[in-house]
Amino acid sequence: MPKNNARGGLMVDLVESSKQSIRSAGEALRSALGSNEGWEYILPIIFLKALAEVSQKSEERLAFHNLLSDAHGPDLGKKINTTLYTIGKKYSKSLENVFDGFDYRSSRLGSEDSRDYLLKNLLNHLSNFEFGLNSRPSHNRFVCAYAFSSAIQELGRRKLGAEFITPPDLGALIANLVDPKADESLYDPTLGVGALLLECLRYVSETRKGLPNVAGQEKNWFAWSAAKMTLFLLGENSSSICLGDTLRSPKLVDDTHKLRRFDVVISNYPWGIRDWGVDEAAYDLYNRFSLGMPPKSNGDYAFLLHILASLKKTGRAAVVVSNGALSRGGTEREIRRKIVENNWVDAVVGLPPKIFYNKDSACSLLILKKDKYDDTILFINASMYFHQVKDKNIINPEAIKEISSLYHCREAKDSISVLVTLEMLRKQEYDLHVGVHVHSEQTIESVDLMLIEKKRSALEAELKVVEAKLTKLLKKFND
Repeated sequence: MPKNNARGGLMVDLVESSKQSIRSAGEALRSALGSNEGWEYILPIIFLKALAEVSQKSEERLAFHNLLSDAHGPDLGKKINTTLYTIGKKYSKSLENVFDGFDYRSSRLGSEDSRDYLLKNLLNHLSNFEFGLNSRPSHNRFVCAYAFSSAIQELGRRKLGAEFITPPDLGALIANLVDPKADESLYDPTLGVGALLLECLRYVSETRKGLPNVAGQEKNWFAWSAAKMTLFLLGENSSSICLGDTLRSPKLVDDTHKLRRFDVVISNYPWGIRDWGVDEAAYDLYNRFSLGMPPKSNGDYAFLLHILASLKKTGRAAVVVSNGALSRGGTEREIRRKIVENNWVDAVVGLPPKIFYNKDSACSLLILKKDKYDDTILFINASMYFHQVKDKNIINPEAIKEISSLYHCREAKDSISVLVTLEMLRKQEYDLHVGVHVHSEQTIESVDLMLIEKKRSALEAELKVVEAKLTKLLKKFND
């Protein structure tokens, strides 16, 4: 069972400090532009400030401070553009195209005079950004990257929407469950701003020496560039962090044009995507859909099949899924049946609602494993381990440790966890919803609601048939 280190007070302080700095800079933008536009321009300036804190090279250390010193001169936007271009070119392997979308001479920031005034204000606000490096000098790069990531998440909720961000406590739970090692490869096919990947790297840094080789793909340019900057600050090689649509055009392929395979895959993919690429999937070059073609109207199983295809023969994965993906029928049930019969489902961890910034619905963690030693699936109802803070449910490090222990020891515990055999799952028609298998007051209510919803859907379908027949009869009568 992996070692679990509690998150220190320093990290909590950094998160709050990051949010305050971003809000302050955002207010400066809103005052100058009269709108909530332009939040993305804060990101590279924070990056330069972070680089000044961690870089060992004088040129990078002085870049932010030189801009701050020159802030009173003309055409500050050009100076920022030049600084970013120089750094991007110098580290082209890690930062190629990362700054291309940021133009500090853009008319979006106003006329030249007003633009210079705005940028000077931004530099002044962000010069106070606190990275907490003096508190823990032996971990400067990681502390810096974590503070930078916290700032990104605050920015991301405004620029992108929260679907690109995995909350840190959920990321910590995932890291404890998959237990990545320093000598393994780690891949996130739906990277977002890299928050989940960073939590896994933080976990490895606290439990082992060294860090795993990382890879990922993200189709949103802003989120991708934010993730690349974070990994650069951490000192990680980000050359395998790719820009593009994972389902339509996976970028992480080997020299023989086959999908690269990884020891550990983590993902919080976007649920229920309608236009996910079913037409392209019919001609997929990577044999990802051999277990079946997911429905055109929902890409959940397209992501799951991509994840399975990206695992080594000894690989494991942790995926955040909607509860509907665990119990829906039709072609999805048939694909789910094959996944279960291949003995690739290791565990399902039920989570409560309101754990995300923008989703109220409950969800689950699906733990996949290619080399299981038995044919049982562990179901854990983790909802009771969460507690509400304001309008969000969160989980603390002690509770994460308990859930991790249940999983790694494969322990059955009354009203919390149960081991289910393949034979039992067949009788349940391969329904992987935790509430079907773990019986407690909370889950009984969940099951009852599911049954009611199924009955309601069936009645609605019958009603449509009756209404159609009635319409035909009325038409004949009127004729």
